[in-house]
Amino acid sequence: MFSSLAVALGCIGVASASAYGTPIERELILSGAVVPIGIKSYVTSVRSTPDGDTVCGGNLISPTHVLTASHCVTYDIRWVSVGTHYNNGTLDGEQIRVVSVMNHPNYSENVKYADDFLVLELERPSKFKPVKLAVSDDSDFKAG
Repeated sequence: MFSSLAVALGCIGVASASAYGTPIERELILSGAVVPIGIKSYVTSVRSTPDGDTVCGGNLISPTHVLTASHCVTYDIRWVSVGTHYNNGTLDGEQIRVVSVMNHPNYSENVKYADDFLVLELERPSKFKPVKLAVSDDSDFKAG
């Protein structure tokens, strides 16, 4: 799951302006590749507005729940874009309003990366398939 998420979220090139105002593309993950549209549709874009910029990434873990990071609560989380291939806009995917934000009870801003889990409840079910979660007894684990 983490490798898929890393590829899906991390392979986005970042544009920065040079001294002459020309964008410079750079890869943030070496030997990575852009994931084709529609392949990792459970990856979500957490936003303040339906067409706004992504403030955090997440994963659809049930038709009505997204798992993201607790440190994202510093942003005004109101929308999730599911199945989109873009960092902003409404060109593809579906935009769903967030109705509840459930922070991990032990999360503390003072303890970096500890209990950094946040669950977002969506106003309606997503039409996209959630990420496949591992079962607790590892019966779905395959070596290799």
